[in-house]
Amino acid sequence: TFTAAVGTDYSCTVTNARKPDPTVTLKKVISPSSGETFNLQVNSKTAEAVGNNGTTTQVTVPAGTVTVTETDGSPATGNLTNYDVSISCNHGVTPTGTNPFTFTAAVGTDYSCTVTNARRNSPPVANAGPDQICDCSTHPGGVFTLDGTGSTDPDNDTLAYLWEDGSGNTVGTSAKVTLTLSPGVYSFTLTVTD
Repeated sequence: TFTAAVGTDYSCTVTNARKPDPTVTLKKVISPSSGETFNLQVNSKTAEAVGNNGTTTQVTVPAGTVTVTETDGSPATGNLTNYDVSISCNHGVTPTGTNPFTFTAAVGTDYSCTVTNARRNSPPVANAGPDQICDCSTHPGGVFTLDGTGSTDPDNDTLAYLWEDGSGNTVGTSAKVTLTLSPGVYSFTLTVTD
């Protein structure tokens, strides 16, 4: 609005400046950190292999639905089957879906999204060793050792050990436990956690 004066001819120009198309930049977070890389792609743009704390090139997209996809395979070195994938974006945007993810982009807005890979925990495998027969001549006083050092974890996590007797009583919490028992038949259970 403006105020027009009497006897004055006005000529006005209305200019519409088009807002720029939205842009999208992706950041990669791998937890726990590793040297792996994963392919990140926005819409049908060329995928980029990105490692932990790396970012993709900023890409311009049309306003509307944006699709973010993460894949493994060449040129990436990571394996997605080992990870749970999630995404978060700025401007209060909450993408939907489960890889690929989608959100609606508005004109004139620069979006920055973080794609996070959280490593899945693989359960450890307990190995209590073979059954033991204690000969009094070789194990005087009924002394013997339970040995769970053959237990493994696919993720190479540190293991915690719990040895229990047949009644569920704890008899040890280390990989190897030395016990002294009178002659008889005993059973022990080893539980390992990571």
